[in-house]
Amino acid sequence: MKKYTQTAIKAIAAMAILTFAACNDDSSNNNNNNSGPTNTDLVNQNWVFASAPITPPIDFGGGSVLTDYKTMMSACQLDNIVKFMPTNTYLFSEGLLKCDPAAKDTMQGPWKFLNNETYMVVDKRLASALTGLAVPSNMYFRIAKLTADSLHLAMDTVPTFPANKVVFKFSKQ
Repeated sequence: MKKYTQTAIKAIAAMAILTFAACNDDSSNNNNNNSGPTNTDLVNQNWVFASAPITPPIDFGGGSVLTDYKTMMSACQLDNIVKFMPTNTYLFSEGLLKCDPAAKDTMQGPWKFLNNETYMVVDKRLASALTGLAVPSNMYFRIAKLTADSLHLAMDTVPTFPANKVVFKFSKQ
């Protein structure tokens, strides 16, 4: 029964995360006060995954509560590195642990800021690498925090669980 519950939690969480790809870049949610993130804070830094808290936690009943999406990810996904270049391309590098030994060690693709640097869009390959899921299209993230040491990419709408938010947190390596 425990194995069934864990599988069900993973399936539901995966479906919820996949729905994020439909996020829009409407500026109506823009709370920028001109002290927001800049290219200088983001680019030429190596970013590694730190956590992905879910607020409020998702209670599946029977004692199954999901508080951090990180618990759904494999060790080989947690040591990857992403670097955003000033040319609006990223460089993604596998860490020491590779999920697929046959996969390339690096990949490149496009990224860009949107809405006065309050949102970021990345291609589906990076979105898949960051979330650990097969993402069908480009993904939009609200930049919840961006400093020289921290990058927090927020998913403010989870259609499957509309009252929940997920923030993918990265630290400077």
